[in-house]
Amino acid sequence: NRVGGLLLLQKKTNASYGDKAYNEKYDYYFGQNQLAASLHEKAYKHSPFLEFIKKSGLAFRPHSEFKKEDLDLRQELYLNLAETIWNPKILEI
Repeated sequence: NRVGGLLLLQKKTNASYGDKAYNEKYDYYFGQNQLAASLHEKAYKHSPFLEFIKKSGLAFRPHSEFKKEDLDLRQELYLNLAETIWNPKILEI
């Protein structure tokens, strides 16, 4: 019940995964949007995404498992991502 455990997936895709365990869904995530794909190690090889990580300084990393420590790291990433996206300096507020 934490934001760090959530992904944005298309309704049909999400329904097809159902209640499968994380390790059964892991490879499917790579073919989804960049946020979901960032869970997979392949997202960090030969990708324009690496430039975004470098510029933003956000702590994206793959998670081959999703245990409490992974959830905590992902939670922190999402909070930092939100602060980056809605930064008043960027939004000129």
